[in-house]
Amino acid sequence: MPQRGFALYSEISSLENITKVLENMEYSKEKAKERAIDLLTKVRLGHRIYHLGRNLSGGEKQRVIFSLCLARDPLLFLADEPTGTMDPITSDIVHNIIKDSISESNIAFVLTSHWPEAVRLLSDEAALLDYGEITAKGNPDDVYNAFVEKIEEMHTERFEGGEPTVRCEHIKKYYYTFDRGLTKAVDDITIDIKENEIFGLVGLSGSGKTSLADMIMGIKPVTVGSIKVRSGGEWIDMTVPGPDGRGIATPFMDILHQEYSMHEGEIVLENLIGGIRENIPDEEKLERAYDVMRAVNFSDDEIDKIIYMYPGELSEGERHRVSIAITLMKNPKIILLDEPTGTADPITRVEIAKGIRSARDRLKQTYMVISHDTDFIKMVCDRAMYVRHGQIVDVGDPEGMVDLMIKTETEALKKEIAEEA
Repeated sequence: MPQRGFALYSEISSLENITKVLENMEYSKEKAKERAIDLLTKVRLGHRIYHLGRNLSGGEKQRVIFSLCLARDPLLFLADEPTGTMDPITSDIVHNIIKDSISESNIAFVLTSHWPEAVRLLSDEAALLDYGEITAKGNPDDVYNAFVEKIEEMHTERFEGGEPTVRCEHIKKYYYTFDRGLTKAVDDITIDIKENEIFGLVGLSGSGKTSLADMIMGIKPVTVGSIKVRSGGEWIDMTVPGPDGRGIATPFMDILHQEYSMHEGEIVLENLIGGIRENIPDEEKLERAYDVMRAVNFSDDEIDKIIYMYPGELSEGERHRVSIAITLMKNPKIILLDEPTGTADPITRVEIAKGIRSARDRLKQTYMVISHDTDFIKMVCDRAMYVRHGQIVDVGDPEGMVDLMIKTETEALKKEIAEEA
């Protein structure tokens, strides 16, 4: 199971993605469907069985891919960050499913994970690697403790933000599926996002976070409601298509996607200056590249070295920060970061958080952050909104919103399990 693996057939359902594999293993159509439904239900995707691959969130795609791997009945299962982009509640569920599946099927299991908790839970023996060398090995609890000792604490001062720069009023995003009829991805959300704040969106996979953000960024149309973005002192209606509508604001908005990538055959500097739209001298391009790299917390000595390296030579934390810097090269005023920590470990998470807060302080930009990494949300955001089933549960201090989400979703899960029993 590959790290950050999102590759599904996008135009067929979750169910069909798995039955294709099973039918190739000579399952009958009936048995293939029965097994696929069982696998998807185990990873708590029973409500997404007939949803197309392209309509799934990143965390949901990862769960389908995990089910695909189990469907093959492997003798050896290599799982590279199997829960890397999942929320903590879903991660716990999948960790338990992995543990039970390995025990039931006598599978040899090799796990890599940025979550030390996952390694401690799922391993009989563990090793800690640092720059290609094993620095600790043996009992998972001992390896866990050796890693946790290295994590730097980060103190965050919450910024109250300026005047509203994004205004959403009674936003709805509805679509239809043939099995479930009307699906309310976003259901009557009203929220203001303030200028220069880092605003977090938290909730389980499929709660509506990405759908809301995509409508704000002008990527998806709004079913009902109003979205306005302040640009140059005037409010732009993001529900109006074309250059005279949202096209006025979108040049000043940008996204770092969950499934981000760089040009692997180009050095970092070429990746950076490739994002510049204006026709400006090379000296100015180089100066801007240094400015944005400084903004994401690289020193000049680090920049001198990194800009001439290829993406494959960078650490995961460096890749994340360089990807954010590439986004900043376009000089956007509003930036959406979709799972910016991805499968980053807790040490790298601190680097990324510092980079984002440094960029905001230097360049005076507004950020929206979608993340299942609840520790990261608490670390980087000034304010957060908890979304559940397409609706706002509450808005406020990031720590309070994360605690509320975990409490609410844990209670809901216990109730669901009790009802199933």
